[in-house]
This record gives sequence, C-alpha cells and structure tokens, in this order.
Amino acid sequence: MKKENKIITSKYNKYTFFFVNMYHQLSKPSNLFFLLTMILLTIPTISPFNPYTYLLAFALVTGTSMIKDGIEDFKRHKEDKKVNTKPVTVAYIENNTIINKDIYVEDLKKGDFVILKGNEDVPGDCVLLISKIKGKCKEYCFIDSSNLDGESNLKKKTSFITNICKEKTAASTSENILHEFCECDRDFIKNVTDSQIKDTGDVFNKFECTLTFYGRHELCNERNVLLRGMKVKNVDSVLVYTVAVGAQTKLGKSNVKSRKGTSLFEMELTKVVMLIFAIYFSLLVSTAILGSLFLRKTNITYLYLGEFLTADALKLTGTNYIMFSYLIPLSLFVTLEVSRMFHSAYISNDEKMIKDNVHSVCRNSNVTEDLGMIEYILSDKTGTLTKNKMVFKKIHILGNQSLLEINALQSNFYNVEEFSSFLSSNNFSLALQKIFLVLVLTCCNSVEPLNGKLEGISQDEISILEKLREINVELLRREDTYVLIKISKITIRCDIKYTLDFSSSRQRMSVVILLFNKYYVLSKGSDQMMLDRKKIKCKTSSIDDVTSIINTNSSYRTLVTAYRELAKDEFDKFVKDYNSVDLINREEKEEKIFERIEQDMNYLGTTFIEDELQEEVKETIDMLKKAGIKIWMITGDKKETAISCAIDCGLMKNMNDNEVIAIEGTRFNQEVSSIDILSYKSVILYRSTPKQKSEIAEKFREYKKNTLAIGDGNNDVAMLLTANVGVGILGKEGNQAGISADFAIPDFRSLKFLIFLHGRYNFIRFSKVTLNALYKNIYLIIIQYLYNFFTGFSGKPVYNNYFLNYYNVFFTSLIPASICCFDKDLPEAYLLQHPEEYMSTKAFFCKSVIILGIIYGILQGLIVFILLFGVVFVKDLMNPYGRVGGYNGLNNLVSLIVFFSVFLGQVRLISYYTIYSYIAIFLSLFLFFITLYLIQDTSLGGNMWILMSIPSAYFTFLFIILFSYMAELCLSKIFYRIVSTKNVE
Repeated sequence: MKKENKIITSKYNKYTFFFVNMYHQLSKPSNLFFLLTMILLTIPTISPFNPYTYLLAFALVTGTSMIKDGIEDFKRHKEDKKVNTKPVTVAYIENNTIINKDIYVEDLKKGDFVILKGNEDVPGDCVLLISKIKGKCKEYCFIDSSNLDGESNLKKKTSFITNICKEKTAASTSENILHEFCECDRDFIKNVTDSQIKDTGDVFNKFECTLTFYGRHELCNERNVLLRGMKVKNVDSVLVYTVAVGAQTKLGKSNVKSRKGTSLFEMELTKVVMLIFAIYFSLLVSTAILGSLFLRKTNITYLYLGEFLTADALKLTGTNYIMFSYLIPLSLFVTLEVSRMFHSAYISNDEKMIKDNVHSVCRNSNVTEDLGMIEYILSDKTGTLTKNKMVFKKIHILGNQSLLEINALQSNFYNVEEFSSFLSSNNFSLALQKIFLVLVLTCCNSVEPLNGKLEGISQDEISILEKLREINVELLRREDTYVLIKISKITIRCDIKYTLDFSSSRQRMSVVILLFNKYYVLSKGSDQMMLDRKKIKCKTSSIDDVTSIINTNSSYRTLVTAYRELAKDEFDKFVKDYNSVDLINREEKEEKIFERIEQDMNYLGTTFIEDELQEEVKETIDMLKKAGIKIWMITGDKKETAISCAIDCGLMKNMNDNEVIAIEGTRFNQEVSSIDILSYKSVILYRSTPKQKSEIAEKFREYKKNTLAIGDGNNDVAMLLTANVGVGILGKEGNQAGISADFAIPDFRSLKFLIFLHGRYNFIRFSKVTLNALYKNIYLIIIQYLYNFFTGFSGKPVYNNYFLNYYNVFFTSLIPASICCFDKDLPEAYLLQHPEEYMSTKAFFCKSVIILGIIYGILQGLIVFILLFGVVFVKDLMNPYGRVGGYNGLNNLVSLIVFFSVFLGQVRLISYYTIYSYIAIFLSLFLFFITLYLIQDTSLGGNMWILMSIPSAYFTFLFIILFSYMAELCLSKIFYRIVSTKNVE
C-alpha cells in the first residue's frame, strides 16, 4: 500500500536504477553518438580496427557516471529513511481503553490521533484538540513556524473547543506516560470521526477545514491548525487530529520537483559539442562527396571495386564516420565525471567548512562547476543570515541624549508599601519613569514563565525579560487575569483588565492594568507607529530627538514604550464601549476603542535589541558583492525586520540606499514588469511564501541568470530545488533544506569557500580541460582529413592504430585528469583576499576563447601536415642504409609529432604541480613509448626502431615540435589577454 506521508528525494530505486540511469545517459547527444559509433565498429567491412578499445572507453564513460549517480542517490535514500522512520505516537480506543502506539512518520494517515511532546515536529497538518501543561488540560499551545515561514516569533494555536476540564487529572492506566489522558482526550478520540479540507492553496496563514464532532460539523481555521514542519512549544504534550498528510499538506503543496536538468556548464559544453558535431559532419559530408567523385574515375581498377559503386561509397563513408568520430571528445566526459567525484569529496572534507563537527556535504556533484559562474544569490534570512537569537543590548530613557546600559533600570525596593507610595507620587521623576518603563516591559507582552524558562511568541520580548532578570526584575507568573512581577526584593501583582495583542496593522500591543487601585494603559510597539502617530508626548525632550537617536542606531531592532493613567470615569466608559462591541468586524471596532485611550501617552523609553548575525555574515556578503554577485534577501518576515537585517549584514547602507529596493513578495510580479529590478545591487523581498520564493528562482531561470539559492528551513526547499544551485544550511540535527539541496553547509560563512575556492577552481579546471580536448581532437582529425586527399578518401589511418585507439583514453587524458582534479591557478589565501578575481572566471570559457581554440587546432593541423608531408615529399623517410620507413614509419612519425605537441601543451596548462601531476606526466610518456616500441606489431621489422634510425625523422620531429611550442606560447599570450580584458556580462 502506498505510504502517502513518505518523503522521497531520491531519483532511483534498486529495480529501475540501471535502466533509468542508462536512459538519462543516452539522452545526451554525445553518448548516443558514441553508442552508434561502437555499433558501426562491429561491422568488419567498414571498421578500420577492432571495437574493443572503443567499447572499453564507452563503458568507462557510462560506468563512471553511473557509479557517481548511484553513490549520490544512495546518500539521498539514507537521508529520506532518516526522516521517514522517525517515530510518532498515535492514540486510539480499543475495548474502551486508550492505547498508544508508535509508528513511523511515513505510516501516518489522515484521521490518526497523534500525541506530540514539546519541541517535537508536527508530522502532518493537524487540528489541535487539547494540550497538557503539568497535568492540566489547556485549550492552547504555542508553535515555532520558523521552519516554514522564516518568522522567529512563536504563534499561539487554540482548540476549536474551549469547554475542557482545567483541573489536574490523574494519569491514565496506560504505562506510557507521554500524555496523561483524561475524559477530554477520550471524548475527542471517540467522537471526532471525519474531516474535510477546503483547498486554500499553499499559503501558510490561511487554512479552512471542518471536523465532524458528535455528528456536528465544526469549522476550524488557521488558528486551530498545526502544519507539518512546525514545532510544538511551551507544553508538555498535545493531542491532535490529522487532517492532511504528504502532498496534501501545506508543505507538500508548496514543494516542487527539482527543475534542475544538466548544469549550466554542461549546457555550454553541449553547445560546444554541437559545434564539434557541425565540424564533424562538414568533414564527413565533404569526404563522402569527394570520395564518391573519386570512385567514378575509370582508371582505378587496382582498387578491386565491387559491381555497385554506391555500396563502395557507403563503405568508405562508414569508415570515415568512424575515423572522424575521434573528433568527439569521449575521454573528456570520463575525465569530468571522475573529477566530479573528487570535487564532491573535497567539499565534504574541507576543514574550513566544518563547524561544531558538522561537515559540509555535496549531494549533487553535477553542479560543482556552476559554483564558478554565480551571478545572483537568493538568500533566506532567519537561520541563514541570522542566528535567530535576539539580545537586549541598550535602552534609551527619556531625558538622555545617548543609549544606556540595561542596569540603568535597576531599582531598590524593600517592601510593597514603599513601592506603592512611590508610584502614587505626582512627581514625575527619572526614578518613577524607570518604574513605569519596567512595568510596560514586564506586563505588556505575551511571554509565560514555564519550567524556569520564558516562552512566548516574540523573541524580542523574551530577550528583554531575560536581560531584566540580571537586574532583579523578573516575570514570575502569568495568568489570564493577572501577572506577578518581582522588582528588587518585592513581588507585585498587576491585574490585567484588557489586552489588545500586537498586530501587523497596529504594530503595537496595549494592556489596561489595575495597580494599587489605579488604572493604567501601557503600550509597546514599533517606532514607526508609536512616534509617527504624533499622539505621544515627551516631557523633557521632543519626539524629533527620540527619532534622531533611533535613526542613529538603526542597526538595532527597536520597541518604543509609553503609558498613561486612566481616570475612573474614563476607564468605565472604555469598559462600556468595549463590552458593547458586536461580532461583526469585532477586531476593527476593538482597535478603535483602544485608540481612544491611546491618546496623549507619556513617552518612557526605547529598547534596542540586536538580532545576532551568523559568524562572518557581513564579511562574506561584502566579499560576494566585490565579486560582482548580486544578493537578494527573501524572507517571510515583515518589512521593518527585513530591512533592519539587510542593514546589519551589509546588504543596505541605510534606509535611503538607492541601490537597493524592498518589495513585498505578493507584489513581485507587478514590480518586476514595471521596473528594471535586475539593475539593483540588492533586493529585499519581505512577506514571501515558499511558492513565491520558487517562482522568483524560476524567473531567474527564464532570464538565463545563473542563480544560487541558500536557506535552512522547509519553506526554502522549493526555492533550493528550482535555482540552478541550491545550498542548504545544516542544523545540528539536519533538516529538509539540507537534504534537498545540492550542497549542505554548516553556516553562511562557508559560502565564500564554496564559491570562491571550490566553485572557481572547478570551473577553471573544467574550462582548461574542455578547451584542450576540443583543440587536441580537432588537431588530430584535421591531419587525418588532409591525408584523405592522398588515399582516395578511403579513411586509411595516417596514425598508428594503437596510437589512435589509446590517444584519448590514455596518452592525452592523464594530464587533463590531474588538472581537473588538483589544479589551482591562484593560491587560496590570495583568492579570499581578492574576491574580485571571481569576476574574470567566466572568461576562461567564453566564446572568443572557444573559437580561438578551434582555429588554432585547425591551423596547427594544417601547418603540421604541410611541413611533415613536404619533408616526406622532398626526401622520403630513408635511413643511411637505404631502408625506407614506409607507411608504418610515416604512421609512427605522425603519431610521435602529434603526441608530443599535445603533451607539451598540456604540461603548460598545469598551474599547480602536485605529486599527481608528475605521476600523470610520467605515465603519459611511459604508456606512449611502451605502446609504440614494445606492444605494437613488429613483424615487419620493428617499424618504430627503423624510424629512429632515419636522420630526417629527427629533424622533422624537432622542427615541427619547436614550431608547435612557439605557436602554443603565442596562443597562451592571446588567451590570457582575453581573460584579463574580457568584460564578462
């Protein structure tokens, strides 16, 4: 039976791996061409040599790629299994007894009752039924949704039923003490029988469903639902009812399949291969035409032609098809596949990219080279750029022109009476102001002390209360109707009469309290709303002074505090108005009633909170910007939070930075059509959903911009899968982002090593090797093509057969392999100190360089052929004793010249010599000489040895090699001039 809640990121299974992978391999034009060539080689009448060597090379190409893909997919299977086999506890009634049972997450079904502990991940979209705190039933719990929407604030979820028992209940007879069952639990498990979900898309803040409870249809919305990917907080346990699993969850709907095909480098390589195919077919067609014309001559009876000239012409064409097939660089693909395995290992074992024993991981080595040509970075905020940890750093108190340390709020009271009389004094002193500021900070929040910890929906509020503990100010207890506060050595009770929670539209929270028989309204909110309203007054300074101080310290998150005493008749009127509000547009009406008492409030002070950035984030972003990479920050947070973080991490200079634009996620499609959004150095997108993140990444693919996406949460998965390169931030326990991405790194800082070192090195290595493969094969085949004019276009090889078969496989592939795996054009320290070097990377594989390589290969082949055959024509290859080298001697001489001219050029390509470079050089020479001197057929008298006895052969060899080397030097000068001056778009 299909497991609907199972996560699958792998591409293959053990039954389909070979066939599906082989299909993908043969979908590449080059591999399909090699397969066709191999089939033709099995036909004796047209094959110039046996097919076994070619079969070995083809098996190496496909086999290496298959092994690499298999290893990477095996890792994906392991990660999937780790997620899918997490235990989850379901509850059901059997024989009138509630039973607990542990199942795997993948086995969860719609309609299951699930018990979740505090800090446990929600395995599906579930409706909250009941929660337990210290044995008491509660109708609410808190959840952490940062893994979905990037918001660090906890959110409160409530049950659709409020009349539950609130007294402490005895534990169930069940031995499992995970959840203390009571009649409430039994009632829910027995009578919640079905659910229906209304499709509200993939937006996380909108959800509608109905539960059948006692036969009635109960309407539930986003306030009652815990979505998959959220984490339960601030309770011992909860009982939930599963309404959606797998692809039907909000998270499942927001996920997209990976749209990555081949890497961008491989796409460019495919264009080059297509160009080579064009050259190949041009040579083949011209040879076929000229060969057919040659066969029509009447004086060539010595060829013993058959009755049908067309058949003979086709045979010659087939032979030339095979001969010219060496133009297609088969060994190149083997080299690239093998080197990708090395690059993957380098990334996973790079000590610079290890943090807290968490190693970086390469999950898709097919895009390692794309890291060297990144143009745009799409970055999440929470958990990626920031630590998601707020710290209360400074405080501004009315009357001061600068920020103060937190201990400035410290007060000393020894009894409640002293505090009461001090509070009742009409003298508005600095000390009294501090007391009211403390009252606002401790009362006007949604934080609850639980098990010695402070838990709440706002990390800002938690950080404030945690810091206040250091100066003997503590929130001891919070109930619906009162809070207990410790100030110095006394405990004070503040009765909470009315509360209007923080909302994105109001951007503030207000409470009405009763303290020592006096009513006060306390407010705390954003500086934009509190100060811009012009409804707040400062007794010793102006609003402009406060605004100036806040703007001067714009790197901090700020909360402005204010209060006002309410007269008894004013409070009574407020109560009357509040209680008269009907259910229609209730929230709007409540806000208007609160606004009436939020007039002429007294400014108290402003808190300055720091959202700590990840280590070296600012430095890393500065390096990326110097490298010409444009960075977009995409977050689900509100605008103010997003801009504050952008300034902190260096994406923006200040609020008035004209090179940066902030756009709401929902308006992106409108804005992108009306402005040249790509011209901005950075873009801040706030209030973005996971689907919008992936749509933005898709836009960049449409613009043909090489884009890297980086994030740490489930809400980033769609974006990581859509971008050209996806990088997931790994937590200590891992997450879905790290599993789904091409690369997983421990922190944002590691990105500079991934891009500037691994990416740049890999791209340049691949570029060098690809251009060399292009050049050496064109050089090889141009000589063969010209030789056809002297052989009646028969396809007779100008090279030694062994040389031709092993030219790409062994003789000229080992040095490129060492370059592709180990070469470094510049030291690591230099590249990290000069990130601008990254801008020139793409010039190593630009159109001018490719065309230059093709032209050089053609010209060198043409010149070598003219020089070589000019010498042979003037003076045959003859030793002093009159012995002629003949056809085999010519084969060996041509093979010797071509090998050494290519060999010397490859040695010059090495920028960084390692032991493996020297091994590759030695093995290339050893294999060449051992093959041509010892392994080749010597039945005709040892052709290679005869060649070595011919003086003109030495002269020809040295002259042509010297000429080739000088031409190589000139070419390299032109190449590096192009690289240094090329304006990479």
